[in-house]
Amino acid sequence: MNRTSRWGLADCGKDEQILVELAANEGTTEEDKERFSAGLRDTILHFKQQGIKDFTTVAQGIAAFRRKYFGDETRVIKLNSTAPTPSPRPAF
Repeated sequence: MNRTSRWGLADCGKDEQILVELAANEGTTEEDKERFSAGLRDTILHFKQQGIKDFTTVAQGIAAFRRKYFGDETRVIKLNSTAPTPSPRPAF
């Protein structure tokens, strides 16, 4: 059975879960949330208009939007704040 996700991708499951996580709005104020949502909508609309449905291309585009929006090349997804903090490396 070939399912299609709400993103228009042929294989929905883990791919869709990843896209949902990438699209998570991390705005702290209503203005931030609106600005993030508008930028994300524009990013997704671009892919739809171009007929791009490839998971990797869409995920890379959303990740690029997030990096640009937050101004941080390392910020792609929100990390769980309850996750254990890694142990510090010993100084040599």
